[in-house]
Amino acid sequence: MKPKISLTIPTFNRADLLDQTLQTVMSQTSKPFQVIVIDNASTDETPQVVRKYKKYGVKYHRNKTNLGMVGNYNQCIKLATGTHISFLHSDDLIAPNWHKTWLNTITNNNAGIYHCSICIINKNNQPQIIYHTFNQSRLIPKNQIIPQLIQHHCPVIAPTGATVFNLKTLKSAGPFIEKYATEADIDIFLKIIQQSNLYYQKSILFAHRSHPEQTFETKKSKKSITSRLQKLENYFKIIKQFANENISNRHLKNEDILENIFMSLGSINLYLLLFQFKRVLGANKIAIKVFPWLWSKPRHWIVFTKVQAIYIFRALKMRLAPPTQPVISWLKKIK
Repeated sequence: MKPKISLTIPTFNRADLLDQTLQTVMSQTSKPFQVIVIDNASTDETPQVVRKYKKYGVKYHRNKTNLGMVGNYNQCIKLATGTHISFLHSDDLIAPNWHKTWLNTITNNNAGIYHCSICIINKNNQPQIIYHTFNQSRLIPKNQIIPQLIQHHCPVIAPTGATVFNLKTLKSAGPFIEKYATEADIDIFLKIIQQSNLYYQKSILFAHRSHPEQTFETKKSKKSITSRLQKLENYFKIIKQFANENISNRHLKNEDILENIFMSLGSINLYLLLFQFKRVLGANKIAIKVFPWLWSKPRHWIVFTKVQAIYIFRALKMRLAPPTQPVISWLKKIK
Protein backbone atom coordinates (compact mmCIF):
# COMPACT_ATOMS: atom_id res chain seq x y z
CA MET A 1 0.00 0.00 0.00
CA LYS A 2 1.31 3.45 -0.92
CA PRO A 3 2.28 5.45 2.18
CA LYS A 4 0.16 8.46 3.13
CA ILE A 5 1.80 10.93 5.49
CA SER A 6 -0.25 13.02 7.89
CA LEU A 7 1.77 16.13 8.69
CA THR A 8 0.39 17.36 12.01
CA ILE A 9 1.34 20.77 13.41
CA PRO A 10 0.60 21.08 17.14
CA THR A 11 0.66 24.73 18.18
CA PHE A 12 -0.07 27.15 20.99
CA ASN A 13 0.32 30.92 20.66
CA ARG A 14 2.86 30.69 17.86
CA ALA A 15 1.22 32.98 15.32
CA ASP A 16 4.51 34.87 15.09
CA LEU A 17 6.35 31.83 13.66
CA LEU A 18 3.58 29.54 12.41
CA ASP A 19 3.38 31.41 9.10
CA GLN A 20 6.98 30.48 8.26
CA THR A 21 6.35 26.86 9.21
CA LEU A 22 3.36 26.73 6.86
CA GLN A 23 5.38 28.42 4.11
CA THR A 24 7.76 25.46 4.13
CA VAL A 25 4.86 23.01 4.10
CA MET A 26 3.30 24.74 1.09
CA SER A 27 6.67 24.76 -0.69
CA GLN A 28 6.82 20.95 -0.83
CA THR A 29 7.67 19.48 -4.23
CA SER A 30 4.87 16.95 -3.67
CA LYS A 31 1.73 17.60 -1.64
CA PRO A 32 1.39 15.75 1.71
CA PHE A 33 -1.66 13.50 2.08
CA GLN A 34 -2.88 15.50 5.10
CA VAL A 35 -1.76 18.77 6.69
CA ILE A 36 -3.56 19.73 9.86
CA VAL A 37 -2.85 22.45 12.43
CA ILE A 38 -3.96 21.39 15.90
CA ASP A 39 -4.43 24.59 17.89
CA ASN A 40 -4.20 24.10 21.66
CA ALA A 41 -6.68 26.90 22.44
CA SER A 42 -4.38 29.76 21.41
CA THR A 43 -5.24 33.31 22.41
CA ASP A 44 -3.28 35.02 19.64
CA GLU A 45 -3.78 35.34 15.85
CA THR A 46 -3.23 31.66 15.09
CA PRO A 47 -6.66 31.13 13.39
CA GLN A 48 -6.03 34.08 11.07
CA VAL A 49 -2.60 32.77 10.09
CA VAL A 50 -3.94 29.32 9.25
CA ARG A 51 -6.88 30.79 7.31
CA LYS A 52 -4.45 32.10 4.68
CA TYR A 53 -3.48 28.53 3.85
CA LYS A 54 -6.97 26.99 3.81
CA LYS A 55 -7.10 27.24 0.00
CA TYR A 56 -4.00 25.06 -0.15
CA GLY A 57 -5.75 22.26 1.73
CA VAL A 58 -4.46 22.99 5.25
CA LYS A 59 -6.99 21.82 7.83
CA TYR A 60 -7.50 23.53 11.17
CA HIS A 61 -8.63 21.99 14.44
CA ARG A 62 -8.99 24.02 17.62
CA ASN A 63 -9.12 22.25 20.97
CA LYS A 64 -11.91 23.52 23.22
CA THR A 65 -9.47 23.74 26.12
CA ASN A 66 -5.68 23.66 26.37
CA LEU A 67 -4.67 20.01 26.66
CA GLY A 68 -1.02 20.71 27.41
CA MET A 69 1.77 19.66 25.07
CA VAL A 70 1.40 15.94 25.69
CA GLY A 71 -2.37 16.03 25.41
CA ASN A 72 -2.05 17.85 22.10
CA TYR A 73 0.36 15.20 20.79
CA ASN A 74 -2.27 12.58 21.54
CA GLN A 75 -4.86 14.75 19.82
CA CYS A 76 -2.66 14.79 16.71
CA ILE A 77 -2.69 11.00 16.68
CA LYS A 78 -6.49 10.93 16.94
CA LEU A 79 -6.90 13.31 14.00
CA ALA A 80 -4.32 11.75 11.68
CA THR A 81 -5.83 9.68 8.87
CA GLY A 82 -2.71 8.63 6.97
CA THR A 83 -0.60 5.50 7.27
CA HIS A 84 2.25 7.57 8.72
CA ILE A 85 2.48 10.67 10.89
CA SER A 86 4.95 13.41 11.73
CA PHE A 87 4.77 16.10 14.42
CA LEU A 88 6.06 19.42 13.09
CA HIS A 89 6.32 22.02 15.82
CA SER A 90 4.97 25.40 14.76
CA ASP A 91 8.33 27.14 15.14
CA ASP A 92 10.31 24.63 13.06
CA LEU A 93 10.81 24.29 9.30
CA ILE A 94 11.06 21.51 6.71
CA ALA A 95 12.98 21.33 3.42
CA PRO A 96 11.06 21.49 0.10
CA ASN A 97 11.85 17.80 -0.57
CA TRP A 98 10.80 16.63 2.91
CA HIS A 99 7.60 14.92 1.78
CA LYS A 100 8.90 13.49 -1.48
CA THR A 101 12.00 12.07 0.20
CA TRP A 102 10.00 10.39 2.94
CA LEU A 103 7.52 8.90 0.48
CA ASN A 104 10.35 7.27 -1.45
CA THR A 105 12.12 6.19 1.72
CA ILE A 106 9.05 4.63 3.33
CA THR A 107 8.10 2.84 0.11
CA ASN A 108 11.49 1.15 -0.09
CA ASN A 109 12.27 0.54 3.59
CA ASN A 110 10.13 -1.23 6.18
CA ALA A 111 10.46 0.54 9.53
CA GLY A 112 8.30 1.82 12.34
CA ILE A 113 10.22 5.06 12.67
CA TYR A 114 12.16 7.18 10.16
CA HIS A 115 14.59 9.94 11.11
CA CYS A 116 16.79 12.41 9.21
CA SER A 117 19.72 14.76 9.78
CA ILE A 118 18.88 18.16 11.21
CA CYS A 119 19.92 21.78 11.07
CA ILE A 120 19.55 23.98 14.14
CA ILE A 121 18.72 27.58 13.28
CA ASN A 122 18.38 30.82 15.22
CA LYS A 123 15.41 33.20 15.26
CA ASN A 124 16.58 34.70 11.95
CA ASN A 125 16.64 31.29 10.20
CA GLN A 126 20.42 31.26 10.11
CA PRO A 127 22.01 27.79 10.45
CA GLN A 128 23.94 27.36 13.69
CA ILE A 129 24.58 23.62 13.84
CA ILE A 130 24.24 20.75 11.38
CA TYR A 131 24.04 17.30 12.88
CA HIS A 132 24.25 13.84 11.29
CA THR A 133 23.62 10.89 13.61
CA PHE A 134 25.23 8.46 11.16
CA ASN A 135 27.54 9.01 8.20
CA GLN A 136 25.18 7.41 5.68
CA SER A 137 21.53 6.48 5.19
CA ARG A 138 20.75 3.06 6.61
CA LEU A 139 18.06 0.67 7.80
CA ILE A 140 18.80 -0.52 11.34
CA PRO A 141 17.11 -3.72 12.58
CA LYS A 142 15.33 -3.32 15.93
CA ASN A 143 17.81 -5.52 17.81
CA GLN A 144 20.69 -3.34 16.61
CA ILE A 145 19.26 0.14 17.25
CA ILE A 146 20.52 0.58 20.82
CA PRO A 147 24.03 -0.80 20.10
CA GLN A 148 24.30 1.33 16.95
CA LEU A 149 23.22 4.50 18.75
CA ILE A 150 25.65 3.86 21.58
CA GLN A 151 28.46 3.19 19.13
CA HIS A 152 27.82 6.56 17.48
CA HIS A 153 27.40 8.32 20.83
CA CYS A 154 23.78 9.25 20.18
CA PRO A 155 21.83 7.26 22.78
CA VAL A 156 18.35 8.49 21.81
CA ILE A 157 16.57 10.23 18.94
CA ALA A 158 13.96 12.80 19.91
CA PRO A 159 10.92 12.70 17.60
CA THR A 160 10.21 16.04 15.92
CA GLY A 161 9.53 17.14 12.35
CA ALA A 162 12.74 15.24 11.61
CA THR A 163 10.86 12.04 12.35
CA VAL A 164 8.06 10.11 10.64
CA PHE A 165 6.23 7.29 12.41
CA ASN A 166 4.24 4.38 11.10
CA LEU A 167 0.91 5.41 12.63
CA LYS A 168 -0.15 1.86 13.51
CA THR A 169 3.15 1.27 15.30
CA LEU A 170 2.91 4.59 17.12
CA LYS A 171 -0.60 3.83 18.35
CA SER A 172 0.51 0.46 19.67
CA ALA A 173 3.33 2.16 21.64
CA GLY A 174 1.26 5.14 22.79
CA PRO A 175 -0.24 7.20 24.07
CA PHE A 176 2.25 9.88 25.10
CA ILE A 177 2.39 9.91 28.92
CA GLU A 178 1.61 13.28 30.49
CA LYS A 179 3.78 12.89 33.61
CA TYR A 180 6.89 12.88 31.41
CA ALA A 181 6.00 16.33 29.99
CA THR A 182 8.51 17.44 27.35
CA GLU A 183 10.28 14.07 27.54
CA ALA A 184 7.19 12.05 26.64
CA ASP A 185 8.49 11.70 23.09
CA ILE A 186 11.65 9.97 24.35
CA ASP A 187 9.48 7.40 26.12
CA ILE A 188 7.57 6.76 22.88
CA PHE A 189 10.76 6.43 20.85
CA LEU A 190 12.19 3.82 23.21
CA LYS A 191 8.96 1.82 23.13
CA ILE A 192 8.82 1.84 19.33
CA ILE A 193 12.38 0.62 18.78
CA GLN A 194 11.57 -2.46 20.85
CA GLN A 195 9.16 -3.61 18.14
CA SER A 196 10.25 -1.92 14.89
CA ASN A 197 13.20 -1.13 12.67
CA LEU A 198 14.64 2.37 12.39
CA TYR A 199 15.54 4.02 9.11
CA TYR A 200 18.01 6.89 9.11
CA GLN A 201 18.03 9.34 6.20
CA LYS A 202 21.24 11.36 6.03
CA SER A 203 19.63 14.19 4.02
CA ILE A 204 18.96 17.39 5.99
CA LEU A 205 15.19 17.68 5.73
CA PHE A 206 14.43 19.53 8.95
CA ALA A 207 15.42 22.75 10.72
CA HIS A 208 14.86 23.09 14.46
CA ARG A 209 14.58 26.65 15.74
CA SER A 210 16.50 27.35 18.94
CA HIS A 211 15.10 30.24 20.99
CA PRO A 212 14.51 31.05 24.68
CA GLU A 213 10.71 30.89 24.76
CA GLN A 214 8.59 27.78 25.12
CA THR A 215 4.86 27.42 24.59
CA PHE A 216 4.35 23.80 25.57
CA GLU A 217 1.63 24.26 28.15
CA THR A 218 -0.88 27.05 28.85
CA LYS A 219 1.21 30.19 28.51
CA LYS A 220 4.41 31.46 26.97
CA SER A 221 7.33 31.33 29.34
CA LYS A 222 11.08 31.63 29.33
CA LYS A 223 13.00 28.40 29.66
CA SER A 224 14.24 28.48 33.25
CA ILE A 225 17.02 26.49 34.90
CA THR A 226 14.40 24.82 37.09
CA SER A 227 12.34 23.68 34.10
CA ARG A 228 15.45 22.43 32.32
CA LEU A 229 16.51 20.40 35.38
CA GLN A 230 13.04 18.89 35.70
CA LYS A 231 13.24 17.91 32.06
CA LEU A 232 16.59 16.22 32.72
CA GLU A 233 15.20 14.30 35.71
CA ASN A 234 12.27 13.03 33.63
CA TYR A 235 14.73 11.98 30.93
CA PHE A 236 16.91 10.04 33.36
CA LYS A 237 13.89 8.29 34.90
CA ILE A 238 12.69 7.18 31.45
CA ILE A 239 16.15 5.85 30.56
CA LYS A 240 16.43 4.00 33.86
CA GLN A 241 13.05 2.33 33.52
CA PHE A 242 13.63 1.43 29.88
CA ALA A 243 17.05 -0.13 30.55
CA ASN A 244 15.83 -2.14 33.54
CA GLU A 245 12.78 -3.48 31.72
CA ASN A 246 14.11 -4.03 28.19
CA ILE A 247 17.87 -4.60 28.15
CA SER A 248 18.75 -8.01 29.55
CA ASN A 249 22.43 -7.90 28.60
CA ARG A 250 24.12 -6.39 31.65
CA HIS A 251 27.03 -4.87 29.76
CA LEU A 252 24.77 -3.28 27.13
CA LYS A 253 22.46 -1.96 29.86
CA ASN A 254 25.36 -0.29 31.68
CA GLU A 255 26.72 1.16 28.44
CA ASP A 256 23.32 2.54 27.50
CA ILE A 257 22.74 4.17 30.89
CA LEU A 258 26.25 5.63 31.14
CA GLU A 259 26.11 6.97 27.60
CA ASN A 260 22.80 8.72 28.32
CA ILE A 261 24.03 10.16 31.62
CA PHE A 262 27.37 11.37 30.38
CA MET A 263 25.99 12.64 27.07
CA SER A 264 23.59 14.84 29.03
CA LEU A 265 26.17 15.98 31.56
CA GLY A 266 28.69 16.62 28.80
CA SER A 267 26.30 18.98 27.04
CA ILE A 268 25.35 20.70 30.30
CA ASN A 269 28.95 21.08 31.49
CA LEU A 270 29.58 23.41 28.56
CA TYR A 271 27.41 25.90 30.42
CA LEU A 272 30.29 26.39 32.84
CA LEU A 273 31.63 28.67 30.12
CA LEU A 274 28.52 30.82 30.63
CA PHE A 275 28.92 30.70 34.43
CA GLN A 276 25.64 28.82 34.84
CA PHE A 277 26.89 26.97 37.93
CA LYS A 278 23.41 26.27 39.29
CA ARG A 279 22.45 24.41 36.14
CA VAL A 280 25.64 22.34 36.05
CA LEU A 281 25.61 21.43 39.76
CA GLY A 282 21.89 20.75 39.67
CA ALA A 283 22.28 18.36 36.75
CA ASN A 284 24.96 16.37 38.54
CA LYS A 285 22.81 16.14 41.67
CA ILE A 286 19.90 14.81 39.64
CA ALA A 287 22.13 12.18 38.02
CA ILE A 288 23.20 10.89 41.45
CA LYS A 289 19.62 11.05 42.74
CA VAL A 290 18.31 8.83 39.92
CA PHE A 291 21.43 6.64 39.70
CA PRO A 292 22.88 6.40 43.26
CA TRP A 293 25.60 4.00 42.09
CA LEU A 294 27.09 6.60 39.75
CA TRP A 295 30.83 7.27 40.26
CA SER A 296 31.15 4.12 42.39
CA LYS A 297 33.61 2.46 39.98
CA PRO A 298 36.82 3.74 38.36
CA ARG A 299 35.39 2.78 34.96
CA HIS A 300 32.65 5.39 35.37
CA TRP A 301 35.27 8.10 35.46
CA ILE A 302 37.01 6.64 32.41
CA VAL A 303 33.78 6.53 30.41
CA PHE A 304 32.84 10.01 31.63
CA THR A 305 36.16 11.47 30.46
CA LYS A 306 35.87 9.73 27.09
CA VAL A 307 32.29 10.86 26.44
CA GLN A 308 33.06 14.39 27.65
CA ALA A 309 35.91 14.68 25.15
CA ILE A 310 33.75 13.32 22.32
CA TYR A 311 30.85 15.67 22.98
CA ILE A 312 32.97 18.75 23.50
CA PHE A 313 34.81 18.02 20.24
CA ARG A 314 31.50 17.36 18.47
CA ALA A 315 29.97 20.58 19.80
CA LEU A 316 32.95 22.64 18.69
CA LYS A 317 33.02 20.93 15.31
CA MET A 318 29.31 21.56 14.71
CA ARG A 319 29.65 25.18 15.77
CA LEU A 320 32.65 25.88 13.59
CA ALA A 321 31.68 23.83 10.52
CA PRO A 322 30.18 25.94 7.70
CA PRO A 323 26.58 24.98 6.79
CA THR A 324 26.10 23.17 3.51
CA GLN A 325 24.84 25.23 0.60
CA PRO A 326 21.58 23.28 0.05
CA VAL A 327 20.49 24.08 3.60
CA ILE A 328 21.24 27.78 3.17
CA SER A 329 19.43 27.98 -0.16
CA TRP A 330 16.02 26.82 1.04
CA LEU A 331 16.19 28.69 4.31
CA LYS A 332 16.91 31.94 2.47
CA LYS A 333 13.58 31.72 0.64
CA ILE A 334 11.55 31.95 3.85
CA LYS A 335 10.20 35.40 4.67
